[in-house]
Amino acid sequence: SEKNKKIKALIEELQHISRTDPLTGLANRRQFINSFQENVARNKREGTALSLLFFDIDHFKAINDRHGHHFGDVILTSLAKLLASNSRPYDSLARWGGEEFLLLLPKVNENEAFDIGERIRKKARIKFSKEFDIPFSISIGVAQHRNNDSMDIFIDQADNALYAAKQTGRNRVIKFSELEKTWL
Repeated sequence: SEKNKKIKALIEELQHISRTDPLTGLANRRQFINSFQENVARNKREGTALSLLFFDIDHFKAINDRHGHHFGDVILTSLAKLLASNSRPYDSLARWGGEEFLLLLPKVNENEAFDIGERIRKKARIKFSKEFDIPFSISIGVAQHRNNDSMDIFIDQADNALYAAKQTGRNRVIKFSELEKTWL
């Protein structure tokens, strides 16, 4: 019985580790994939919208090069906290990789997701101390899931919008639907 409790606790710890990004404490890619599948199924049943915000820190390599990786990590964890504090309990937030984050928004259409992205973008600035101030900005791509879109297509749409945000000056939010009208 005591041995079984230890084994159960170890299994739970390993499951947590396998689903969590160690730096930010957010869900990792594996957990996001599971959450995406659950959300798509729920939104199809309910007939509601599902949108995605794809975040990337602008000029992140330059921040690491100029200030060191420790401060890069501080920015990553600070952005993770900002995103978490601006997410609802049933949203799915994950570190996708490097300086990229995803926020899956159930029951939110693309226009509403754009507004959420704008609010977050405006808050994305951190001041470490009076002596040492590293401002940073983020670019955000927005997409709304369409019924037959795979996860890869959905993420690619948000990523294309993110790429457009980077190409048009950074520190902005762009909707995939706007790209379809002008770029694609």
